[in-house]
Amino acid sequence: MATSSFSKSASGTARGPAMNLWVFTSTVKRMSSAASSGAATWVSGCRTMMSASCFVRRIALLYCSRSADEVIFADELTADRLAVTHHLTRDRGRLDASGVHRWLTEQPPAPEVQYYLCGPEALMDEATTALTKYGVPADRVHRETYASAAEPTTVVAPQEMVVEGMGSVVVEPGQTMLDAGLAAGLPMPFSCTVGSCGDCMVKLKAGDVAMSEPNCLTPEQRADGYILTCVGCPLAPVIVRLTDR
Repeated sequence: MATSSFSKSASGTARGPAMNLWVFTSTVKRMSSAASSGAATWVSGCRTMMSASCFVRRIALLYCSRSADEVIFADELTADRLAVTHHLTRDRGRLDASGVHRWLTEQPPAPEVQYYLCGPEALMDEATTALTKYGVPADRVHRETYASAAEPTTVVAPQEMVVEGMGSVVVEPGQTMLDAGLAAGLPMPFSCTVGSCGDCMVKLKAGDVAMSEPNCLTPEQRADGYILTCVGCPLAPVIVRLTDR
């Protein structure tokens, strides 16, 4: 039976990019890593690697999600030879290089492992750093990036953005609301930066915002006044509130 455990190592408190790391071990040992926002890719990979023709003996997955309720494909991650370690960013903070390294040291030794990364660039960089420090050769680390098919939206004139309880900043032409907030040092949550994951979602309290489409917002979220700062540009002065989703 598969094993599943929640990561008990804290790696900060700020909500940020989500990341997963999986390990395939076979006669040609394989290890892999992915992000929840790229879940379909690595679940498909798991299915393939667990098929009888691939001779995979074990898959270990470090799976990073915001909370237990938001674990994507949870019901499918129960196959034999699949060991899942969950890292919940809402409780433990974002996964970083030191967290990945700790997890690596907990895995059984396996020669000729291949490492597959899928997720936000910043988190894949963190994982790559951990793998390098762990002594993994570069030719055994494979990265798959994802990008939004959204049409870009930009600010045509500077607009003020007020983040309730945090401060204010002017969003300049060429910036998204997230770009401007981070540049000003505001603690803006984010992950994919392309409108695919929803980590940057905030409540729009006043003003008007244009967003690149398509993106991950549901009709219900739009109706409730939520926006994505990573693909959002204010058309007028705006006030937003960070959420505790």
